Amino acid sequence: MKTRIIEIIEQNYFDPDFDVNKLAEKLGICRSYLNTRFHFDFGSSPHDYLESVRIENAIKSLLEGDKIIEVCMKIGYANKKTFHVAFKKRFKMTPKEFVKKSKGTKL
Repeated sequence: MKTRIIEIIEQNYFDPDFDVNKLAEKLGICRSYLNTRFHFDFGSSPHDYLESVRIENAIKSLLEGDKIIEVCMKIGYANKKTFHVAFKKRFKMTPKEFVKKSKGTKL
């Protein structure tokens, strides 16, 4: 089941409508079972994992020079504000600050 979960997330993370409910639906299981099983297998919630996949893909795009608004649309955030909040929660800086900082250093 772990492999299938990862496949589904990788195939759908860029869809702003893709969430834990859609993941459970694609797996053919209820959301509560997905949350329990996911926590057991991955040590985090499905929502946190999905957000992590989105943010990691955002970093790649930002470092390739994509504009912030393009990145948030490409990785599944419906708007720039939601993307900024998720990014800042994880890195304690905005995407713009991250790009500025990374230009001066190799990651």
